Amino acid sequence: MLLAETYRSDYYLEAQHYGHLFYLKNDELFCTETLENKNINICLRSLAKPFQLFTCLNLGLELNNFKEIAICMASHSGSKEHTEILESLLKRFKLNFSDLQCGIHAPLDPLKTDKNTNPVLQNNCAGKHIAILAVSKQMNWPLNYLEINHPFNLAVLETLSQLCQIPSHQILLSLDGCGLPAYSMPVYNLLKGFSQFNLSSQNENIKLICEAMLEESFFISGLNRSDYELTQAFYPNIIIKSGAGGLSIINILNCKSKTIQTILLKSYDSETKVRALILKDFLINFCNLAFKSNNNIFEPFLFNLHGQKMAEIQIYSRKP
Repeated sequence: MLLAETYRSDYYLEAQHYGHLFYLKNDELFCTETLENKNINICLRSLAKPFQLFTCLNLGLELNNFKEIAICMASHSGSKEHTEILESLLKRFKLNFSDLQCGIHAPLDPLKTDKNTNPVLQNNCAGKHIAILAVSKQMNWPLNYLEINHPFNLAVLETLSQLCQIPSHQILLSLDGCGLPAYSMPVYNLLKGFSQFNLSSQNENIKLICEAMLEESFFISGLNRSDYELTQAFYPNIIIKSGAGGLSIINILNCKSKTIQTILLKSYDSETKVRALILKDFLINFCNLAFKSNNNIFEPFLFNLHGQKMAEIQIYSRKP
């Protein structure tokens, strides 16, 4: 489905942005378009992180505050604020930089980094890897936690099976960018599983994860990143987790019956600004949520290095 278009100088079509918007309403799956099979398979990528952290907490991982909880399921920007918490967690759990097997990539916010930080901490998945290492050490499991049959990864499969209501053998496994398993499942099961992450949950670990996502969204992503900016713009009504492959999943917190519970955007490009604008439009017009932000990520314009408007993004709303 065509979700948005980018026009330069009001007449030249520069880009078209395709994807799908799915949502869960009264536990039934809907899509804003007509699909022959709307229950397509989705590879979770970083949408798996709340499920992985839930597994860690269930296995006894102890974190001191919402910032630590958030950074352990983050796709963080690599700023000094992020890496300082990660380094403190390494020290507390008596882990070494060399224990981390997430690899090194350029920080997502290179202007805000600490040049003296070990670059492995700037990997956006470093918090998840520290949490897994801490649990593995606590459980006397081997520290080769990337192995697909490692006890932790088997425990994550069981978590996904229970929360997403799908037999574990039906969850497809592949490889994620940081070396850990990547999980794929039908979109209904993903939405059903993520819908469990709500403040009204009776499970204390789920409530902790939700509160951290809501109150410390900076440590989930970072400034000018869609997860942080959308959480702030619609505070206190949503939690959101985005991932590679054009994925964003949102829970409407404390939603009333007969309303939209959980939303999944799957876009076929990774334009963060376009994704933020599509979700802003959907949350305002179809979920009736109040919006408050003046961040440029929500402006439908692209500017050049001289501050001149050079293009405009048009969002095509599709009523549920």
